[in-house]
Amino acid sequence: MNPLRILTLFLLSTSVAMAAGGPDEGFPAFQLVAHGVNLLFLVGLIAWFAGPAIKDALANRATNTRRELEEAAAGKQQAQARYEELEARLSGFEQELARLRAEAEQNVQREVEAIHSRAERDAQLIGESARRSINDEVARARQALRKDAVDLAVEVATKQVQAEIGQADHDRLGQEFLGAVKAEQEEVSHG
Repeated sequence: MNPLRILTLFLLSTSVAMAAGGPDEGFPAFQLVAHGVNLLFLVGLIAWFAGPAIKDALANRATNTRRELEEAAAGKQQAQARYEELEARLSGFEQELARLRAEAEQNVQREVEAIHSRAERDAQLIGESARRSINDEVARARQALRKDAVDLAVEVATKQVQAEIGQADHDRLGQEFLGAVKAEQEEVSHG
């Protein structure tokens, strides 16, 4: 065993024995000094035997605290970076929203203009189609009137011819027709 440790144990045990003495023994200042020495030896003994473990524990605690502080600082930096990224995205989002809104308004305006343009073209086409339909109907009506006029003229002429042609005219026309047919047959047979 180390001689320093032996000396420490000796002094500690004698100081404990001296401190254990009754109130009548010795001088009160001596008792105070003995208790102080006893306390110093006890603290020294604890420091001697537990010192390395306490140093290691304090070093580990310091290391852990330092690591936790570094992790907290890194976490804070990450959170700050994420916050700044979100702020930038939010700012960009607001700008993008304004841009999209302006673009949508332009698209709506173009669409309104296109609808007006198509409506004007459709109105022109409908007008042209209506004019063509009217012209076609007028032409049909004229044709129908001409046909009706021709039919009426034929009917009037037929009635007039029937009124003017008598039985003798009928017989004569029949004879002429038969003569024309016979002459044609003779030509065909000779030819």
